[in-house]
Amino acid sequence: MGTRTSIWAAGAALVTMLGSTLVFTPAAGAASPADQGVTAKTIAVGLPYVNFQALKSLGVTINDGNFPDAYQSVIAGINARGGINGRKLVLSSVEMNPSVPADATSSCTQLTEDDHVFISVSPVFPACYQQTHDTSVIAGSLPEPLSGNVAPDFTLIPPSANFDPIQFAAFKKAGYFKGKKVALFYGADSDAPEVKVDQTALKKLGIPVALTA
Repeated sequence: MGTRTSIWAAGAALVTMLGSTLVFTPAAGAASPADQGVTAKTIAVGLPYVNFQALKSLGVTINDGNFPDAYQSVIAGINARGGINGRKLVLSSVEMNPSVPADATSSCTQLTEDDHVFISVSPVFPACYQQTHDTSVIAGSLPEPLSGNVAPDFTLIPPSANFDPIQFAAFKKAGYFKGKKVALFYGADSDAPEVKVDQTALKKLGIPVALTA
């Protein structure tokens, strides 16, 4: 359910972002032309999707189905309604293993230098697109601190301070917390501000947190 939601959110971001910001302003020292991947009739979109099969050896047993098919379905729906400002979206996809840095880099290089995409959707490591190739992204997963004038990361994800308390309240109303123990787990120091938001929101709802790590 979460994956399907994120795919449709990415599709909505494509329509919103491309429909209103097809203005080409190259960053200083940009590796790619600002209008790369855009013609009078098409817009090239890149999808670097995760190879979950390769991650099974690391104990990751996620199966989210066929990413290229899912995104192609969303894009087909957008194109059937006229595309973006009269331009049809053309998808280029490449499989990548996020546990192998060289694999993540090569997938970025393929989409930007070989396939000449205008934008990358949901890259795990967006810095290669934004900083190295001046290629905008939608919903980058693990953004790094970037300096200088780099391509933007567009997202429809609301700020955690606004969204998380509403989400927890909805979960409580639906009874998801009843008779359950709740723990908060986060993976990086950059997540600490959201953890504080969540702790405060859960406390106001009267939901005790057994552990935070």
